[in-house]
Amino acid sequence: MRRSIDGLSNDTHQPLGVVACISPWNFPLSIFTGQIAGALAAGNAVIAKPAEETPLIAALAVALLHEAGVPPARCSCCPATARSARALVGNPRVAGVVFTGSTEVARRSISAARPTPVPDGRPLR
Repeated sequence: MRRSIDGLSNDTHQPLGVVACISPWNFPLSIFTGQIAGALAAGNAVIAKPAEETPLIAALAVALLHEAGVPPARCSCCPATARSARALVGNPRVAGVVFTGSTEVARRSISAARPTPVPDGRPLR
């Protein structure tokens, strides 16, 4: 059964695939889980990269998601450095990025990202 909500349809709006969610230190649980929830709700798999200062709360949040039934293959926590985050964003298997943080870091992340084609072949950005 195909579902449609306000013009959005499974026929026209497909998941991207693997999405990197990169969150800041100042709201280590709410932004982190909000990014993940949105990406999962859209049907994507998630690699969640918390701020370097907040790896423990992030690991606990992802463990709770797994306990609640989110399969580990659909959501993983990747505590890493900023350098590792750039490698994650630049990985061709990462089809999308959700980012909350400073404009400066966003610019560096965008420059590291590779255009990813969507199913019809257009680049995503």
